[in-house]
Amino acid sequence: MRKIEFTHKCSENWDGMKPHAQGKFCSQCDKSVVDFTDKTAQEISNLMSKHKNNLCARMTSEQLKMIYPEPQSPTFKLPYSKIASTVMIAASIGISSTAQQQEPSLNPSLNQTQASTDSMSNAVSVKKESVINNENQNVEFVKLRGLITFPDSDDPLPNVKITFYGLANFVSTYSLEDGTFLLNVPKNLVSDKNLVSYTFDDAQLPEEYVKGYFHYESIDVVLNEREVQVYHKLKARHAEEYLGVSSSFIVDKNPAIVVNGEKVPYRFYKRFLAGKSVDINFSQMTRKYVEFNVAEKFYGNRAAGGLILFYNQIAE
Repeated sequence: MRKIEFTHKCSENWDGMKPHAQGKFCSQCDKSVVDFTDKTAQEISNLMSKHKNNLCARMTSEQLKMIYPEPQSPTFKLPYSKIASTVMIAASIGISSTAQQQEPSLNPSLNQTQASTDSMSNAVSVKKESVINNENQNVEFVKLRGLITFPDSDDPLPNVKITFYGLANFVSTYSLEDGTFLLNVPKNLVSDKNLVSYTFDDAQLPEEYVKGYFHYESIDVVLNEREVQVYHKLKARHAEEYLGVSSSFIVDKNPAIVVNGEKVPYRFYKRFLAGKSVDINFSQMTRKYVEFNVAEKFYGNRAAGGLILFYNQIAE
């Protein structure tokens, strides 16, 4: 896996540059500037490799948080299942439920899954998923409440997605027109370290709020059991643009891979990325990447290289 950083930041105005094949042309530097903001992680990795990991580019602060797969050769053909995975990964993560804004009349269904690994082979068996219908069970909930506002004012920000991640399951909801949210989290998902994610892909953003910016950065926070139940006030953060010379480097530590709550050796995920056969169907699972500084707080030093959570539970 790789990270991308800017070795030289440029102060030129992107909008003032002339259109070019893969982005814009900078007359000051007499160079092409590739627009990464509309490209996938794999496309970015391939372009960096093609240009010997040194390229003038435009990226967002959100993209700089990501890790990138190894480049693929031009002859590599992505299997259909991997294409489906790319579409799934690009989708927002979690199960949305605006109905959770009110007291639930029916308890949500949770997917209970387990995985086991054989560290001596490339075989990993994921036990068949069983869906427990909690309508017939006495499930207790912890209420995650709060208010989300725009970064430069106290105006409410509707339709922000809030997701509570346990290691084996997740639940999510959206903020309402007044910016408030209420997420009923099954008590058995709450532990001493809990991951809550705020994503803004579907947020309602008036033009005056996003002029000069791409969008808002996703925000991941780790909360203890007591903090989960505190009323949360959150301001969105602008995802800013970066121009300049970018370079990629191999990360010192690979991310921890957790499938349905069970840690899986990284080599299985590496084989999957290379298009090789692996018994875990990563392409049909919901994926959540957590950058290393948050991942360590959530999962300990096992996640010093970041953390990728996979769930059989499919995002809606």
